[in-house]
Amino acid sequence: VHHGNGTEELVRERATTHPNQVFFFSIHLYQPQHTGVPDTYEFYPGTGGVDLMRDNVVNIPICPTWSSTRAQGPSKRTRTHTRVEEKDAVSGDGYDDVFRKCTGRSYFRSQISSRLLPTLRAYNPDLIMLSMGFDGADGDVGNQNIWLEGSPGGLDLSPEDYKWATEEVMAVAN
Repeated sequence: VHHGNGTEELVRERATTHPNQVFFFSIHLYQPQHTGVPDTYEFYPGTGGVDLMRDNVVNIPICPTWSSTRAQGPSKRTRTHTRVEEKDAVSGDGYDDVFRKCTGRSYFRSQISSRLLPTLRAYNPDLIMLSMGFDGADGDVGNQNIWLEGSPGGLDLSPEDYKWATEEVMAVAN
């Protein structure tokens, strides 16, 4: 659920002296604090909003599922930066549609399929280390917005989602 900012930093440092030896991919919740709006919620650590291709870093920020609801609370005043084009990121009638495009388990799976797997195939690594935080699981406290009581979790991944992602990566490794 949280961006692997420490791992990304190690990869970026290594890439400066040994390009093409390491690759980092992070798919994580991303809801940065909006500057100028008091008391807005920022999902920790607030990093990982962009790719850094020169350093072999691909970041897939996912909007928390609570952003796709009309729940009241600090996070509703936060503008989340996503891969959705700026012209689509509007309030009003299009608001829910924009966030449905980049939230939850279906977006998680689509980004594994469309971004991670083709990149891994092209990179052709000798070793793949997979770190999957289980705090993205449905009902895990690390997956919640404490400011929005009763709101859906950030990703709400099921055991099947973890199994599917692991099997897809293993298929590339073979």
